[in-house]
Amino acid sequence: EWLGGQVSGDLAIGWLDGFSLRSSARGKDLALAELFPEWPGQVNLDLETTLLQEGDEPLAMHFAGKLLDSTLYGKDLKGGVDVRLQAEEVDVTRLELHGEGIDLTAKGRLSRRLDFSASAKRLSGLVPGLGGQINTKGWLNLAAGDFFGQLALQGSDLSYAELSLDHLSLSAVKSVGAKPLVIAGEGLGGNVYGHPVDSLSMAVEGSVDGHEGTLDVRSSSGRGRIELDGGYHEGLWSGRLIGLRLSQTLFGDWDLVQPARLQFDAQSVQLAPLKLVSAQGETAELDGTMTLSPLSGIAQLQWQAFRLDHADPWLEDWTAKGTTSGDIQFHLQTNDQLEFSAEVSVAGGLVRGEHQVDLADGLLTLNWDRRGLTGQIRADFGDLGLLTAQVNSLQPARLALPSEGTFSVHHDGLSLSRLYPWGPESLEAEGLFSAEAKGGWENDAEISLDGKAEIAGGRLKWHEDEGTLTAELHQASVGWSWYDDSLSGNALVILNNHGRLEGEFNLPISARWPFAFLPQGPVSGALTGYLQERGLLTSLFPGSLRETSGQLDFDWTVGGLWSQPDLGGQFSLAGASAYLPAAGVQLKDVGFKGRLAADRIFLDTFVIGSGSGRLEGTGEVQLTDWLPNAYQLHLGGKNFQLVNLPELQLTVNPDLQLSGDLQKVKVRGSVTVPDALVAARNAPSLVASSPDLIIVDAETAPPIKSLPVALDSQVRIILGDHVLVKANGIDARLGGEVELQATNLDEVTARGQIKVSEGSYSAYGLGLNIERGNVFFAGGPVDRPTLDILALRTAGEVKAGVQVTGTPRKPVAKLYSEPSMPDTDILAYIVLGRPLGSDSEQGALLMTAAGALLSKGESAVLQDRLKRRIGLDVLEVQAGNGDVTSSMVTIGKYLSPKLYVSLGHALFSNTNEFRMRYSLTKRLELESNVGLESGADLFYRIEFD
Repeated sequence: EWLGGQVSGDLAIGWLDGFSLRSSARGKDLALAELFPEWPGQVNLDLETTLLQEGDEPLAMHFAGKLLDSTLYGKDLKGGVDVRLQAEEVDVTRLELHGEGIDLTAKGRLSRRLDFSASAKRLSGLVPGLGGQINTKGWLNLAAGDFFGQLALQGSDLSYAELSLDHLSLSAVKSVGAKPLVIAGEGLGGNVYGHPVDSLSMAVEGSVDGHEGTLDVRSSSGRGRIELDGGYHEGLWSGRLIGLRLSQTLFGDWDLVQPARLQFDAQSVQLAPLKLVSAQGETAELDGTMTLSPLSGIAQLQWQAFRLDHADPWLEDWTAKGTTSGDIQFHLQTNDQLEFSAEVSVAGGLVRGEHQVDLADGLLTLNWDRRGLTGQIRADFGDLGLLTAQVNSLQPARLALPSEGTFSVHHDGLSLSRLYPWGPESLEAEGLFSAEAKGGWENDAEISLDGKAEIAGGRLKWHEDEGTLTAELHQASVGWSWYDDSLSGNALVILNNHGRLEGEFNLPISARWPFAFLPQGPVSGALTGYLQERGLLTSLFPGSLRETSGQLDFDWTVGGLWSQPDLGGQFSLAGASAYLPAAGVQLKDVGFKGRLAADRIFLDTFVIGSGSGRLEGTGEVQLTDWLPNAYQLHLGGKNFQLVNLPELQLTVNPDLQLSGDLQKVKVRGSVTVPDALVAARNAPSLVASSPDLIIVDAETAPPIKSLPVALDSQVRIILGDHVLVKANGIDARLGGEVELQATNLDEVTARGQIKVSEGSYSAYGLGLNIERGNVFFAGGPVDRPTLDILALRTAGEVKAGVQVTGTPRKPVAKLYSEPSMPDTDILAYIVLGRPLGSDSEQGALLMTAAGALLSKGESAVLQDRLKRRIGLDVLEVQAGNGDVTSSMVTIGKYLSPKLYVSLGHALFSNTNEFRMRYSLTKRLELESNVGLESGADLFYRIEFD
């Protein structure tokens, strides 16, 4: 019944000059899982057993049998046994077991040599909690009552509880004679209670009752070595810990001062005394005895001058300094009486850059015995205040925390100026902070707490480029009480000349561990007051806002349940204004009025004035679990001045609807631009950098930050009758309409058309009327529209000009005329209003026009045609290093192979320059120039192949 299935057989017993017993048994469908829970399978076997004793001979036992149609993990399980036992002799003729994940073989006679091998790929089925696989082989020999033999074991992926090894190699050898037993092992990779291990090695030599051993462990966080000697006798191991060394660990290098006595068995462990000293002079000592059944013992841990900087790896960018010393004593008696005491002192602090927190004197004392628990903490942080705390309980000491008791905490003299490292850099606080709390606990987790905190002599300062804003903190205090299922309290903040806040609250937070909000618990509260803007926003947003003013009034209430709050009250902003330097606009008459009702926040009115117009809006926010779940906002306005800068002036009439939730925002509507003026303040440079130019230390533009929510925006931009562009020779009035769609800030597409209603282009003395100007958006990226621009000059019946196509990134400019004519003639009509003659001064003007109107490739071709037609060797326009005023047109001709003359005329000043160059030899050239600056130069020329 225990194994399942059934067993049947026969038995015969006889006496003839001794005792004999013979049996045969057949087992059917016996369950392996009853023996090894994680090895599913069934066994069928045939087994014969013989016990025989003749005369004075020792009892002999013989087992012979085999497995019949057995399975393991759904696979065949095969095996058999033929073993004879008599006295100390073991004779194995056959011992085999082969199945899924397990192989076992043995053969031989123990008095001579018994060979064996075994492998298991599922150790968890043999030993609960043990994982991995092993392979082992060896032999045994029993002679003169002593065992000899050899064992080799290989294991991989081994694990047990919080210990693991990727690979293990173990060997044991006991040679014939007086030689000792030698055990050696090595492991690679693994984990010990959450700490990775690179390798470990062990060695044991000796006998059971007297041996020595070492264990070495290496990891990335350090190395440890343990040395032991002792022996095992009658279930007790007794010896010494003769060596213990820790090196390159987080706590430095430590060594054992002297051998420590060590003794343990299945029920107890004793260690006395274990003394360690570090390379930095730190000391630690552990002494104790512990019995498991019944649980009792005594232990003491002491340390001196332990360095606090050992905690630096856990302090991120802070650094600890100083030392700690302590003494902890523990005594558990067999009658469950416990005595526990601790005394820990700390002196040091924390440092981060220029900021430092000093702990001049810190002391913790704790005593817990049959009379109860008392504990005190005293920590002097200098100008960060003095912290004191007490805890008491009348419950006798036990192996569990007290189920009831009282505590108190008091902090006094904290200077707010020392909180600078934790606040904004532009904020400086002054004043003294104090707080106190007292309470208790009962029934293990139920808490009661009363407390208060206040700031005396407070002052807040906001530093900015324009100066310092100071706010006197007349009064700031908060008080609270926490009992049962309610946390209630009140708060008051009064800022001289800046406002007042006063409130009270009652929250459904369970006063028991672990803390939790009660969704169906009642909530109530009120907050009233006002805030006057006197430069606070300017300090919080330096450079973005200036000349801010206004007053915010509010009177809020809340009731209902925590899961379904009932909001009430109202809020308003009046008399507000601000100057936005980046946009050059003065916001005025800014104000809004709103109210809270049930689970919604209503924005009844919202007004912002700018220029001669203003924006108006209304909105609503729905709350779920105190967070905005859904919202909608309508924004409208007329003649609102959005930008007022010399290079850009923009007035808008928005009509927008915003709606969404925490995951998505939806924007619909239109923005009409009734008036706009785009004006370039500086002419562009005539010399542009090559597109393959790489500036190594150039500042890269910051990437566009993605929105925290998904965006769904469709907004029409409508250009009104007064959208003007006056920049870079263009004087035009624009019109049209474009629909912008966006799913992210860097993924904006456009569909529509912007057209030039009327306009002209002029540069370098040229004047063209824009006959057709269109920018088409076909649903692609907003910065990649298609251009269709035609600018013409009419001379009699001839129309000549430029046609621009392509995209703004790669525009294509070509000459155009009606009727059709060569490019040189078209250019002559554009510049001169007549066909081209042979005058070189006309050629200079045409060269300038070609560079201004055409792309680089088209201009080069046309300039070459002009030089051939006029009969010059050189015709060029020099841009004067990017300065338009110093641009010069130069014409030149070789009078002979050795003599070259040129004449240059400035485009924007009445200056000329004559230059002559003569080749004296193949490598020497003499050059003379006459102009504003005259001189002569001698050049030596070197030519490279």
